[in-house]
Amino acid sequence: MEAITNPDLIVHIGISGWSYDHWEGVLYPHQLPPRKEIDRYIQHYQTVEVNSTYYRWPPNTTFAFLARAPRNS
Repeated sequence: MEAITNPDLIVHIGISGWSYDHWEGVLYPHQLPPRKEIDRYIQHYQTVEVNSTYYRWPPNTTFAFLARAPRNS
């Protein structure tokens, strides 16, 4: 399989959130601490919708945490 080199053809797939109890045993191993879910999520997806911003603007600490999260390249 060839790598896509044209940035206009790249599609990023994500989910509307990453914290779902029914994903335990599917995406997340059993007993994974909730604080580790985002780390596991980004091993499989490159983007995520943070839909909590609809209800209130997140604190600056949330943005700082997300900025420090490792990225797949």
